Amino acid sequence: MSVFNLILPATFKSRLGQDWLLYRFLRESWLQRQLFLKLLKRDFAERYRGSYLGLLWSLLLPLLSLLVFTFFFRRDL
Repeated sequence: MSVFNLILPATFKSRLGQDWLLYRFLRESWLQRQLFLKLLKRDFAERYRGSYLGLLWSLLLPLLSLLVFTFFFRRDL
């Protein structure tokens, strides 16, 4: 029997395992960041190919939606 089994409660031990998995996931993600950025760039280039505003659409559409919702669903206080 391990000393940790006597000292640490079971919930804490499972929490250590979850933290370790999160650490490994974040570490692997950081190591693969160049691949992620290349895929992201390719996806945006493919999605907005042939449009007049290009990448600006990805910023413009959410802002326009925000303005529409703000205008139509505002409350007068």
